[in-house]
Amino acid sequence: MKITSFLILAILLVGLTPRAHAADLYANAVVAQSYNVLTPTNSVGAPDSMYADFMTDETYVKLDMGEGEEGRDGLIVYMSLLDYGATAVVTYYGADGAVLGTDNTLFSPGQTEWVADYWGTEPYRFVLIESIETERWRLDSIQASAINTPSQ
Repeated sequence: MKITSFLILAILLVGLTPRAHAADLYANAVVAQSYNVLTPTNSVGAPDSMYADFMTDETYVKLDMGEGEEGRDGLIVYMSLLDYGATAVVTYYGADGAVLGTDNTLFSPGQTEWVADYWGTEPYRFVLIESIETERWRLDSIQASAINTPSQ
């Protein structure tokens, strides 16, 4: 009896059923990058002051929001400006790779966040962040304003 009770208690405490993946609003992985972006994996996950450095124009990183964590609405870009004049473009992609929308901005001195607009109705799975000027800046993280979560 004691062994049976112990096993039941262990099952309850440890849980033998698979746990649901905790959905998050941040990019989960780098799926592509240009040769001239330094430490692109620093742009994955929540803001942590670890940066992917965009050193010139045509520098980009394409990030995966995660299966079951596709973004909706806008995107918060956490960044640090190194040179005034730095300009970025966000391109949103569906899970099938289709372009869903874009937004761009010229960063202001002292700016640490940019809310990129998204007007599409289809959730975006991938996000391409690209520098389009030679001025330098750094990307810390991206965060979807809202995500689609799988039904439980």
